Amino acid sequence: MNKKCQRVWATMGLLMILSLAGCQAFPTSEVNSSSSLASDDSVSSSSLISNEGESSDSMEQKTYAPGLIETTYPTEENIVADYIAYTEQGLDPKGINDSSEALKKVLSDAEERGGGVVYLPAGKYLITENIYIPPFVTIRGDYCNPDSDMFKGDYGTVILAEPEVSATETRNPILGDRDDIYTNFPALFSIGGSAGLVGVTIYYPKQNIDHVIPYPFAVEIPSFAAQGIHANHEASTVKNVTFLNCYKGIIAGASASAFSNGYAAAFEQVHIENIKGTFLYQGMQLYIASEIGVVKKVMISPKYWAENTLGNQPELVKVKEYTHKYTLGMLLGDLEWLHFSDITINDLAMGIRIYDSLRRFFTNTIYFMGMFENLQVRGSQTAMRVDNLFDTFGMSIADSVLEGSIYALDRRDTTTAVIRLVNTALNGDIYGQRIYLSSAEEAYASLKSKGALASTERPYLKMPDSRNFIDAVKDYQVDNTAAQDASEGIQKALNDAAAAGGGIVYLKPGYYILKNKLIVYENTELRGSAGVSTRDQIGSSKGTVLLGFYGYSSSDLAKNADALVTLNGKGAGLRGIRFIYPENKPTWKADVKYKYHSYVVRILAESCYVAQASIVGVPFGIEISNTSNVTISEVSGTYYEIGVHIVGCNNIYLDEMLENAAVLARIGYGTVPALQKYFLYGWPTDSDLSTVYANLTRSSTVLFKAENTTNLSIVHCGAFGIQNFYVGTNSAAKVLQASTDNFGGNIFVVSGGTLNVVNNLRFNDIDYVSILNGGVFNAFNEVTLHFNTSFTPDADYVNNVQVASSLASSGADHAYLPDRYVY
Repeated sequence: MNKKCQRVWATMGLLMILSLAGCQAFPTSEVNSSSSLASDDSVSSSSLISNEGESSDSMEQKTYAPGLIETTYPTEENIVADYIAYTEQGLDPKGINDSSEALKKVLSDAEERGGGVVYLPAGKYLITENIYIPPFVTIRGDYCNPDSDMFKGDYGTVILAEPEVSATETRNPILGDRDDIYTNFPALFSIGGSAGLVGVTIYYPKQNIDHVIPYPFAVEIPSFAAQGIHANHEASTVKNVTFLNCYKGIIAGASASAFSNGYAAAFEQVHIENIKGTFLYQGMQLYIASEIGVVKKVMISPKYWAENTLGNQPELVKVKEYTHKYTLGMLLGDLEWLHFSDITINDLAMGIRIYDSLRRFFTNTIYFMGMFENLQVRGSQTAMRVDNLFDTFGMSIADSVLEGSIYALDRRDTTTAVIRLVNTALNGDIYGQRIYLSSAEEAYASLKSKGALASTERPYLKMPDSRNFIDAVKDYQVDNTAAQDASEGIQKALNDAAAAGGGIVYLKPGYYILKNKLIVYENTELRGSAGVSTRDQIGSSKGTVLLGFYGYSSSDLAKNADALVTLNGKGAGLRGIRFIYPENKPTWKADVKYKYHSYVVRILAESCYVAQASIVGVPFGIEISNTSNVTISEVSGTYYEIGVHIVGCNNIYLDEMLENAAVLARIGYGTVPALQKYFLYGWPTDSDLSTVYANLTRSSTVLFKAENTTNLSIVHCGAFGIQNFYVGTNSAAKVLQASTDNFGGNIFVVSGGTLNVVNNLRFNDIDYVSILNGGVFNAFNEVTLHFNTSFTPDADYVNNVQVASSLASSGADHAYLPDRYVY
């Protein structure tokens, strides 16, 4: 095998873990391990990366050398990192010396080079200052799940948090939680747009259950309120993070920064996943989301601190006594279209509070509207309290349990918004009005038992079995500066990877011109630099970008022509890349024009995937044809006609896909000198969005089009300002948690086949659904702002059966709120 294809990083994480008590090393078949490589390709523990072709005394070359990471613990995907945190750079993995400044330096270097993943090996890192993760940069640790059977006491990458508690008040006085007298900022970590914090455990060594220290938030998603302002707006990620004993966990959309004064710090498309922890004041505080985001797989419990193995292990009964009296799981403000799934909250004063709005200062005040699925709140005094909902809208709850010794559900607002519940137990007193329990529980249970309702259990994205790694720029001299066509070099790298049994072909941050098509073969992944969800930030378009100059023709010919990228082998994949066509600048006013070209991605083989990608301003996005077991996850886009076309397939899972013309309007390629001739003038901006919706996407765009397809799942997806969300012909599909806003036509079109929908939050003046040719449509927990004559505000669209009446008021104390602990 070509040694250029075997460039692998060995991390100090494995060596360190072997000397500590904790998770045991796993067999090669269970984890990402390079032990199968020949010994002459391995590296010493002191070098940490392969030094082939590099000067050993060049720190810069050692710092930036993309490669595969050898993790100690199992991962869902192969980890590719551009940087590794070195002891030589000042990071101390033993946690004795402060690593704050050294980590800042590595992150800054990553930002200057266009983004990428900074790997933080297993160890303990003392952090005392705010760490800003710039746009298009991800911190990735070696994560060990404390709830897994593999956990033996070692957490992998641990952040020892010792920030100062400000002597002055640095909180935002207009926050909904304005009774909190303690500091909120600066947070330990602040996360930019298309950036992420993944795979770490955060522990506060000085925290004490007998004298709780009111530390600031551990993680902030600041959006406009951070340095760089607009470059932090969208697609921030917090994933696989354990908070062992935080006072405050995650805050989004609210800051004391002078950039915004807290008024307009909107965030969009946030991704918060697999969060575990013990929190002493609040787990999460989320405000001003103006786009679809997902919060899923959250476990809040006193047990994580009580059972921690890092020291200072208080008794469980003592922690539980504290959290049951003082802790709030989630404080949720003016959030539009947020999706919550698989949330478990145990033994707190209050599970969830839907509260005040920062947008109460605006003319068009927007309060909470959102969806919950599998929300389990137990052992709390109040499971959920609702102080404000977006009037005439509301929220939906499915497959949940709300248990409270005082209230299961305590609704205080008097708006006309509805709360809809299906397959949800309310164990405790209920207070409020316009709370509706579905009268179609039997139909729901029957469909669920048959597997006819969608699940959030996404199939793991198939990762290449081979540890073969190709750095296309270094090993094949592929141009990433938009100076010349990169197609030939990338295709040669893909061919060589496939011939060697598969692997990863890596495209480091940069701009790659494609004048010819690419084909990705079996067990091979084409990988960009994004380690999390990615999309252009306003004025900033870093990361890995493929510039399409291929496939232009008339409409009919374009649909059937070869795609720009074809996944044409079992297990082929595409990850961490954005696409745009520089020569397809649209006009969107009275005379709407755009050029036709082929699909961007076509999938022709089983077990293929596309993940953490963005497709911007194209007539046709992704086509999946005559195959099975395909997963598309975390893909944002603007499509002029078809987003995803599924033909003759089975077992297709589409997860966290967003369609919005704003994805097109917020590009930043005009700031890139090599691309200014294409992007400096004429592309739409935010000020043009209303016209783009009215004249273009609302009259022509279908996000999902399915033909003769079975077992199609569409989960956590949404769209704004298009024609149809789903058009199905003779297909069996299921939708869970869809946000559908401001459409030009029917949200769902079912021509033959079936469609089952759970939790649809929608704004639409047109008919909700069109059922043709004997199609079958079932919907549970539909929450709608505008209704036509076919619906009434209180209707639950399941065989046109009316929901139950409002529940009677409880006699419990109306003024009840958890105490606020003051020292």
